[in-house]
Amino acid sequence: LWGSNWRMPTKEELEALLANCDVEWTTVNSVNGRKYTGKGDYASNCVFLPSAGYCSFGDVGGQGYNGLYWSSAPTGSSHAYYLGFGPDGQGVYYYDRNFGYSVRAVLAE
Repeated sequence: LWGSNWRMPTKEELEALLANCDVEWTTVNSVNGRKYTGKGDYASNCVFLPSAGYCSFGDVGGQGYNGLYWSSAPTGSSHAYYLGFGPDGQGVYYYDRNFGYSVRAVLAE
């Protein structure tokens, strides 16, 4: 449904986002999240990722506090890597794929 030019980000792309961007916890249109602004040649590029929370076994939580975004990279038979953040930190981690985390497609170049 995304079209041929869109795909899931890789684990390496999520790690590069953290390594090559200035990051701030902010609120946009009354929504908490992290704003990633590129450094150097990419300083004019930025993306805001809302802290949309998660869904776990039918329970929803973390809205306004946790941002959890899947990558395309599975690890083992039931886990995958994701970008996780809150107001106090961020990183690329892995967790069970049956959890409802957000998806943010990237444009393939």
